[in-house]
Amino acid sequence: MLDAAAMGPRLARLLGPLTVEDCTRVVARYRVGQRVSVAYRVRIDGAVHVVTARSYPTAGKAAAAAARSTVGAVPVSPLRPVAWDGELRAVYWAFPNDNRVAAVNVLRPRRSGVVAARLVRYLPERNAVAAWSDAGGATVAYAKAYAEVGTHVPAAHAWLTARLDGDLRVSRLLSFSPAARLLVTEALGGDRLDQLHGAERERALRALGRGLARLHDVPPPGWLPCRPWLPMSVRAVTDAIAAVRPDLADAAGALYHALCASRPSYAGPLVCLHNDPSPRNVFMAEGGVALIDLDSIALGPAAIDLARVLAALLGQRVVGALTPPEHDRLRAALLAGYAELRDPPPDRAVRWHTAATLCEVRGRKAVAWLDPVSAEHLDALLTAARELL
Repeated sequence: MLDAAAMGPRLARLLGPLTVEDCTRVVARYRVGQRVSVAYRVRIDGAVHVVTARSYPTAGKAAAAAARSTVGAVPVSPLRPVAWDGELRAVYWAFPNDNRVAAVNVLRPRRSGVVAARLVRYLPERNAVAAWSDAGGATVAYAKAYAEVGTHVPAAHAWLTARLDGDLRVSRLLSFSPAARLLVTEALGGDRLDQLHGAERERALRALGRGLARLHDVPPPGWLPCRPWLPMSVRAVTDAIAAVRPDLADAAGALYHALCASRPSYAGPLVCLHNDPSPRNVFMAEGGVALIDLDSIALGPAAIDLARVLAALLGQRVVGALTPPEHDRLRAALLAGYAELRDPPPDRAVRWHTAATLCEVRGRKAVAWLDPVSAEHLDALLTAARELL
């Protein structure tokens, strides 16, 4: 299923018969010892389609899942909307059909003035995001369909919009449908942080530091979920590393135990965390920073948000995407920006959370999302996390 060249003819036979001109693997997710899910970009008669696949423990369970999905499936000419594969114990869905996400909703704009929808991000069985455009081609909103979404997510959009302005903004909620699990937010202008380089990126990191300080100063509502200080997902990742990479089992286990032994204690109040201020969720708008994607918003220690950014920078340094001097300048810019408006968390807490986040995020990329860069440097990434402690 991970071999797109081998899957092309198979998809042509099971979703057709038709001729697949090209098949490319877009994303894959591996749950160790349980299943693999893959999304392919398939070209048929010059048109591009997205097809997803998921394996099951038995052929019978795959057949049952396909039968359930066929009920109410959306037609996708010239492909069959759903098919099952007894040999691979797998089910295939032609987008917008999905095992758990009503993805078709993002392709059907429901707001006046919106005439077109373009898929921009899709994670099978998790979510699908589309940009909605007006008659002039300008993106005016983003629609996101979920497999699961808590009511605190749309509430957080409305709550923060009313309390932030100027140098820190969040995307404004336009509509939310609990039945469709569909969230629509305004489109924010500006440059995405991961598309900036050099001095622009350094200025952006400083502005992000100020923005996070602003966010952490907003008195949080009591209905936000609480972010655990040592999430079980860290243990899940180190266990997965040990299973997939036995050569790194000792290093992964040692890192986990070192994190447990050195966990910092907290005396201060918990703050409102964005919880995922990664570069793709940060835009540099005129006068400040804009944050999108509040799916993970939570209560927790302020060090968690800073660590999320710092772990991304450290990961880039380890894999060679940043030189050590570039990394140090960007790290210093983020912390300096934060210190302009708010006392930063203790350095020990920041380093601990950076180590935990580096392990969790990059480790998951390597063994669950099958990212070749993270997998190639996994040993060095674990070492970098251990050295922070």
